Order: sequence, then structure tokens, then C-alpha cells
Amino acid sequence: MFNLKTLAFAAALALASQASMAASFNFNGSIDAGGPLPVQAFSGQFSFDETLLSNSGEEFLNLSAWNLLAFGNNYSFDGTDATPRAAFFDGTLLGVEVSYSASTPAVAMISSPFGVADAYLVYRTAAGLDGTGSYTISAVPEPSSWAMSLAGILALGALARRRAIGQQR
Repeated sequence: MFNLKTLAFAAALALASQASMAASFNFNGSIDAGGPLPVQAFSGQFSFDETLLSNSGEEFLNLSAWNLLAFGNNYSFDGTDATPRAAFFDGTLLGVEVSYSASTPAVAMISSPFGVADAYLVYRTAAGLDGTGSYTISAVPEPSSWAMSLAGILALGALARRRAIGQQR
């Protein structure tokens, strides 16, 4: 049977594992063949404070880290038309929203109400010609998440060992 100390320890581990703050993501995509610029890859990273999500309805969280590599340019917070943000619906990530109208080409990343699979990058050349590209997003595990998982596994192993030794006596 579990005693009160064991239950309190397990509850503390569960709560600590939920206390992760920064969610970090990588994204990779390519410019589609139909636009005026040649097919090419783009990529980047972004982070936000996931503790600010209510997981209810439409939400937008300002990004705490942002980087986009596209068209030979490194886009960051400098030069954005507005603060880059992540879009959500009921806690589900829909994509990233950011635009650079003063860059050449002008670039924007647009979220989709249907999910990340339909989010896209759009660009406009100086001649006014448009093109698009799709992208995928993958989560980056935080070191604290790995450490907390390892601590939990070690604690469960210690409890199991202690219980096994107690039953042998």
C-alpha cells in the first residue's frame, strides 16, 4: 500500500512536470514551384510561454524567440510589422503569424484555422508577384523536461526497489 509520503512525492513530481514554461519548435518548408522565385527551402525556430495558454477558444501568444532563414535572409524580431505570435484554437497550435513588408521580398507567415498542416509562408517580389510555401513544425524537447522525466523514472525505480526489499524481509 502507498503511504502518504509516497503519494505526496508522486504528486509533487506530477506538478513539477507540468511547470514547463517555454515551448520551443523548429519549422522547415519549401517555396512551391508556381511562384516567381525558384523553389528553395526555408527554416527557423520559435518559442513561447505555454503557461499562458488557457486551451479554450482562439488564442494568440507573443513569441519569446523567433528566427526565419529564407531567400538568403535571416529574419528576426527586427523589421517585423507586428510582434510575431503563435495562433491556437482550444490549445492546438495553428501556426505562426509574422510579416515583413519592408523586406525584399516581402514575407509573411500565416496560420490556418484548419491546423499547422495548412499554415503557409507567402512572399511578394518588388515587381508585385506572389508565391507561397508550406511548412511543417516539430517540437524541441526542453532539457528540463528530459531531466524531470529522468528524475521521475529514478524515483519510481527507487520506490519499487524499496518495496521489493521490504517484502523480502
